[in-house]
Amino acid sequence: MADNPYAFAFASDNTAPATPEAMQAIVDANRDAFAPSYGADHYTQRAIAAIRDFFEQPKAEVFFVFSGTAANSLAIAACRQPFESVFCTHEAHIEKDESAAPEFFAQGLKLHLVGDARGDKLELSAMGRILRDNRGMHSAQPRIISLSQCTEFGTCYQPAELLDISSFAKARNLLIHMDGARFANALASTGASPADISWRAGVDVLCLGGTKNGVACSEAVVFFRPELAAGFLNRRKQGGQLLSKMRMLSAPWLGALQNYPNRAAHANQCARVLSQGLQEAGLVLAFPTEANGVFVRLAPALVQHLESRHWHFYKFYQDDVYRFMCAWNTEHAAIDALLADVRSYPHVKN
Repeated sequence: MADNPYAFAFASDNTAPATPEAMQAIVDANRDAFAPSYGADHYTQRAIAAIRDFFEQPKAEVFFVFSGTAANSLAIAACRQPFESVFCTHEAHIEKDESAAPEFFAQGLKLHLVGDARGDKLELSAMGRILRDNRGMHSAQPRIISLSQCTEFGTCYQPAELLDISSFAKARNLLIHMDGARFANALASTGASPADISWRAGVDVLCLGGTKNGVACSEAVVFFRPELAAGFLNRRKQGGQLLSKMRMLSAPWLGALQNYPNRAAHANQCARVLSQGLQEAGLVLAFPTEANGVFVRLAPALVQHLESRHWHFYKFYQDDVYRFMCAWNTEHAAIDALLADVRSYPHVKN
């Protein structure tokens, strides 16, 4: 809006542009007059090698797609039979926000919803009960544990938590899928290495988020167990995710990986500043601010006031929990402007 230059600054990290380094990599890839199609180009091969190096896993199989929905759906489909099911939380993206795409691509998928009391993380005891109550050939057979890192509520799984899930999974011959749409923010939050919160913690396949951290419009499906990737080239083609000019999806990673956790760290730091400011204004957080999302309880009148000032933000949970997202390019001036409008409402503490 003309009177609010920051109107979409907190609507989603999807609203941010691509980073300069990601865009420069696309420009560089476009200099070749001709290049092989469908991922046979050297930019794609270099990007695959860079992601393997990033995770310290030279045997990983890496595939680029252009949507998180496709990444999650095709990865899950690749790891299970049509009669096998998936554990996830009630708020998981694959449950709430993908228009049944996982069920569609997996050809008969059942989701078991097993969130903990707060709702953001998996509850192992609930998974255990479902496994104990399984009726053999009469029940869908659990095969995959799917978790989000960061979670849908902006919290992060610590390495020790992931190892607990991994121990549970290994003892029961289950695979672990990680929806890493905001994996970069989890790296910045936990201070762990990419390997320590992925394959070393038992993750079998990771959907590595690029779009939300400024990697233009690209996601990477990373199979840490190469045998699980059998047939994925065909799945990707069948799913409409094989770009003929694949270098335009893969090349941005060559630029972005140089700055990947640092860009996310800026978003996380901005979220902490915003979170502190909202609390100082007398508002109450719904969930701790651990990454780049701030989840706060807002009265309807305050929501209307902020919307009248042309702020865009997301009603996320229950009747009064709203989400404000920071991004790699969030400006402190935008935070100041939002907080000023919050404080200008008569019933907010000044």
